[in-house]
Amino acid sequence: MKPGSHPSSPTNNWSLPYGVILAGGAGDRLRPVTEPWQGEHRPKQFCTFTGTRSMLQHTLDRVKTVVPQSNVFTVITAGLDRFLPGALNAAPPGRIFTQPVDRGTAAGVFLPLTSIYERDPEAAVMIFPCDHFVYPEGRFLEYVVATYRLCRRFRQSLVVLGAAPTSAETDYGWIMTEDPVGNGTSPLLQVGRFIEKPSPEEAKRMLRLGGFWSTMVVAARARTLWDLGWKVLPDMMQQFDTLRGVLHAIRTGLVDREQEEIAVENVYQRIDSASFSTDVLQRATESTLLFPMQDVQWSDWGRAKRVAATLRQLGLRTPAPIAQAF
Repeated sequence: MKPGSHPSSPTNNWSLPYGVILAGGAGDRLRPVTEPWQGEHRPKQFCTFTGTRSMLQHTLDRVKTVVPQSNVFTVITAGLDRFLPGALNAAPPGRIFTQPVDRGTAAGVFLPLTSIYERDPEAAVMIFPCDHFVYPEGRFLEYVVATYRLCRRFRQSLVVLGAAPTSAETDYGWIMTEDPVGNGTSPLLQVGRFIEKPSPEEAKRMLRLGGFWSTMVVAARARTLWDLGWKVLPDMMQQFDTLRGVLHAIRTGLVDREQEEIAVENVYQRIDSASFSTDVLQRATESTLLFPMQDVQWSDWGRAKRVAATLRQLGLRTPAPIAQAF
């Protein structure tokens, strides 16, 4: 369904917010550390680096405080479901979406979005990577709730949480902003540039000029995300729109529920890999607003050195394989 088309009307309580948790990555960057530590290749989102909760459980616990449990949609990749019992302290809330193969974070977003959009295109959707560390969680969740409210107000925009950088990190996405939105009447800033994984020189320059780290925590209406997908990834969206038609036929009783798995398989056979950061956000700066966080520590735990540095800074025990990795 291309922009401007209208799916079926929402039913029941479908206008409540949704949380999409991205948990389908293979965790290859940390594999040299996690594999000998765990005795198998266990992607980092299923690992417990401190305390008693895995990274996925931490993320689920956060999301459940701001989203109805039935509206929590977790995306994994085939084969990773075997890690769920050991990584969760209870049955996962909401629904698990299993990708036949990993086609990148763009597909990871648009797979559950197809189900949401088919039901209620006006629903607010919040996207959460599950391999990030935040502290304190209460302060972070205040920003998440505010982000949800802001995306309701700025209905044609994506709102992304920005973290204050502490170094010229080259593994992260960076955001350079322009003028405040509404002449300063809101806390939002218009995004000017989105630079994924810059060179060391670029990262130093953006740190000096007051850039932000992209947390990849994004809030937007389902319709806004859907239309943006058509704009920047039309071939991929054509396949997900076919899936949307199948989901509508299932919901209205025209075909059996078993057709969904077949349709998802067909989608993933036909689409190429794409990154939500590089192929969507980086190409949609005019549609993206940044909400800068203050007094929140944020880190992408994709590297052992960042895991160890964060735990040491907070005075927490660092697992020996992580501490010895560098």
